[in-house]
Amino acid sequence: MIAIDTSKKTSEILLTKKKFSEIIEVKANEHSMSILDTILWYCEEYEMEIESAAKLLTPNIKEKMYMDAYKNHVIDRGVTRPILPI
Repeated sequence: MIAIDTSKKTSEILLTKKKFSEIIEVKANEHSMSILDTILWYCEEYEMEIESAAKLLTPNIKEKMYMDAYKNHVIDRGVTRPILPI
């Protein structure tokens, strides 16, 4: 399990793509949230810019975001590779 030190803000935490993805996946599963909602929560909680979070997304996380978006009809199924709002 990944522990997050809530006393530190993002500027004090060194994140790699792998570590960020693990944190997002664990939190999404723990709280039954979508990947996108979890990323937005993380950005708000740790005062991180969404653009910074977007740079930390692994292909695996991006694919899970697409699957969540298709499942929830956020993006059109007819579009080959739609642009997500992050």
